Amino acid sequence: MIRLLLKIHNKTGLKYLCKSERKDWMKYLGSGKYWRRYLKIYGKDISTELLFESENFEEFKKVALKESIKRNIVESKEYANLMIEDGSGGDYWSGKKRPKHSEKMSDKNNPQYGKIGSLSASYKNFWITDGINNKKLKGNDLIPIDWYRGRVFKPRINPTKKGYKQSLEHIQRRIESRLKTLNEMRN
Repeated sequence: MIRLLLKIHNKTGLKYLCKSERKDWMKYLGSGKYWRRYLKIYGKDISTELLFESENFEEFKKVALKESIKRNIVESKEYANLMIEDGSGGDYWSGKKRPKHSEKMSDKNNPQYGKIGSLSASYKNFWITDGINNKKLKGNDLIPIDWYRGRVFKPRINPTKKGYKQSLEHIQRRIESRLKTLNEMRN
C-alpha cells in the first residue's frame, strides 16, 4: 500500500508532502533534506494527515503530482519540499539545477548560516600525526610540515603478558624440563 501523507509541524506550521509504503506510516517522519534538517532544529512534534492511499503505483503517481502542483509545494514557503512528490522518493538527480532549492537554503533557513568558517561542527577538533606521534588540533590551527590528518594507534600490551626477567638458571632449568618431557614422549 502506497500512501500520500501531509506532515505538519505542530509548533511552526511548516508542511511536508511525502509518500510512505510502511505499515507504521504514522511514525514515518519524512526523508527530505530540508525537512529533516528542520526537524533537527525545531523538534519532531509533527502531525500526519493521510491524503491518499492505493495499491496501484501509476494511480498514486497521478494523484501525487496533482496534489504537488495544486499546493505548489516547491515554490511555496509553507512547504519544506525541494522537489515535486511523484512517488520516486527523491533517490535520483534530474541533472537540472534547482534555483528554488538554493533560495530555500539561503540565509537563516540554512543550518550553517552565521557559523564561523566553512568547517562544520564535526571538524572543530581533529587529530594529526607524523606517523609516530599524535596531536589534537582545533579547527583553525595550521598543520605543521610533515604532519597529516589522522591518528596512529599503538598496540596496547596487557601488563600481565609483559612477563618478567628470568635468570639464566631459570631459563636453563625450563629448557632441561622441556627436553626431558620430549624424551619421555619419544620412548
